Amino acid sequence: MAKARMVNRNGSPAVEADGQKTIRFKRLADPWEVYEKKSWGQGVEEITVPMVRGETLMFSLCGEI
Repeated sequence: MAKARMVNRNGSPAVEADGQKTIRFKRLADPWEVYEKKSWGQGVEEITVPMVRGETLMFSLCGEI
């Protein structure tokens, strides 16, 4: 039996591993992690965050909320 494969909306394979993940923004952003209440920079084009499988991060791109 074939294993189910997770894919993103564009058809590329979904990431399922621990490690550093880079998020790139279409325009300059002030990423604020909502659950941890932590700033990840101001006026940045991208951020690299450490992730653990199963962990969820949620960002506001307009700074602290």
